[in-house]
Amino acid sequence: MRWIVSLFSLGALACQSSTIDLEDDSGGTSQTVTAGDGTTQGLTRRPGADTENVTVPNDGTNDGPDDGPDDGPDDGPGPMVTTSAPDTGDGPISNVPEGRYLLVLNSIIQPGIPFQWEVIVAPGAQGMSGQSLSLDQGSLLEPREIVGGIWQATVSATEGELSVVIPPLAILAEANPLTGGELITSELALNGGPADFGQFCGDADGDVTAPLELQLTGSTFVMIPVAAGEPWPVDFPLSCPR
Repeated sequence: MRWIVSLFSLGALACQSSTIDLEDDSGGTSQTVTAGDGTTQGLTRRPGADTENVTVPNDGTNDGPDDGPDDGPDDGPGPMVTTSAPDTGDGPISNVPEGRYLLVLNSIIQPGIPFQWEVIVAPGAQGMSGQSLSLDQGSLLEPREIVGGIWQATVSATEGELSVVIPPLAILAEANPLTGGELITSELALNGGPADFGQFCGDADGDVTAPLELQLTGSTFVMIPVAAGEPWPVDFPLSCPR
């Protein structure tokens, strides 16, 4: 008789639920979630990580915590259990698609006759390279051949904003449609945002440092996507639409 009572006591202890403390070596916080089948799930939150809700359905084996022996088949799925999962923060770091662009800088020195470059935006838009397009004095469209060395610029782009910093440039005479002579510039800063048709536009700031000192503050720029192998557009804006 004592033997039967001991077995009954062990069975009752086995039916009790227990809470398992989870330890995280990384210093994160832990929580225990009780699912619809009476089991526990440990969830660790990384320090400083944002979370998003994830709904985990019950597997339907029981409608709730075990209060005693199962009297028959399950009548349906149990309650939904909502836990939290870390938000990785993955997503686009920039709103500037990689590819080839025509960069037009309409200077305040002589509006309507812009400097032009072919620029290549690197994957992820963390960098941009450029080369001048040749232009006859006073021309917007001829001959537009790539000349001079390649320069590298830094790009900072977030939703709705674009910032490009171009190092000091030596603009060759054949790429200067204003005077037909060589120009030296200071660092150029382009600040703007997205426009229609995949374009980007905004304001340009900097200086011409030689042969004369002239301010470029008040100039404008436009970046126009042009597929590889396609000709340069003949109609293009010189500033953001008003």
